[in-house]
Amino acid sequence: MKWLLGMNNRKLSKDGIASFGLTAMKTCPFALLCKKYCYANKGAYKYSVVYKAQQRRFKATMQDNFEERIAAEIVAREIKYVRIHDSGDFYNKAYAKKWINIANRLSDIIFYAYTKSWIYFEGLEVPANLLLIQSVGGRYEVDKNKPHAVIYKTVEEIPKDYVDCHKSDMELIKGYLKGKKNFGLVFH
Repeated sequence: MKWLLGMNNRKLSKDGIASFGLTAMKTCPFALLCKKYCYANKGAYKYSVVYKAQQRRFKATMQDNFEERIAAEIVAREIKYVRIHDSGDFYNKAYAKKWINIANRLSDIIFYAYTKSWIYFEGLEVPANLLLIQSVGGRYEVDKNKPHAVIYKTVEEIPKDYVDCHKSDMELIKGYLKGKKNFGLVFH
């Protein structure tokens, strides 16, 4: 059986972060302005092998054993951090609930996602180890009172009250766990 979690993203894997990516746009129901600058529509994401892997993962999300399969893989590979969607997004509420269930099963693992689909989590009990960061550029305005990320053109533009995450998502994880809510990234 092929693994569903990748360790190929250089920015993430250097910190031991596994990623789970889906096809961009196809699984991004609330994408809007971000469509213009989406990094998951260029570079290595355009390789057919990457696209096929994203499609395979997308199909896996619809299987009854998805939660068990992801949980078993995390345990078997001794993964401690999972970025949900280095490409793509939560495409419906049922799928979002699957990640809540996975995070509840593995409470010692940190899961996190930049998302424009936070609406799917409204009214649900999100476990403390599932870090949801609202991402700008979608159909809905971000709530600046909740964890959110803004993408800037240069690192110098990131405001001082924002955690600079452009080099490492570990900065986001550490900041989030300390109660920070403002995260800055840079176009790439």
